[in-house]
Amino acid sequence: MRLITDGKHKTDRFDAEMLARLGRADPALPSPVRHRGEEAQKHRSSLQARDGLVRCRVLLINQVRGMAKSLGVRVSKCSSTVFPRRVRETVGDDLFPGLATLLNTIAQHTADIDDLDHEVTRLCRERYPEVALLQGVGGVGPITALSFVLTL
Repeated sequence: MRLITDGKHKTDRFDAEMLARLGRADPALPSPVRHRGEEAQKHRSSLQARDGLVRCRVLLINQVRGMAKSLGVRVSKCSSTVFPRRVRETVGDDLFPGLATLLNTIAQHTADIDDLDHEVTRLCRERYPEVALLQGVGGVGPITALSFVLTL
């Protein structure tokens, strides 16, 4: 490994090539990679599903805001949780075709995200007690801490 750390050519490509050559010469030389079990992979996938839902909800909210703005209506700033209710109170469901469908989808995504948040909290409490230590750091919540634990 000193060939890599003390080498004159320091690029990712060169280091990767050197690792590959060393691995080919003696497969036992590099430490083996150990993957987490299937259960941990499934738990990590629930975090990824939550992330996908959050991204979709943001896109839908931005779409509603943009379409409303093009019709001369500005939706006031609010949290994603109350966004569908705020829009309905401000402009109703019939500002443009499809608005009610978009608002219902946003509300459903919010409910699904809340369900996944409860699942994450349960997993932290029951399966991954080490997460509590990470949450002692300011600004680190259960999602960040669990993601860190399941990634490493």
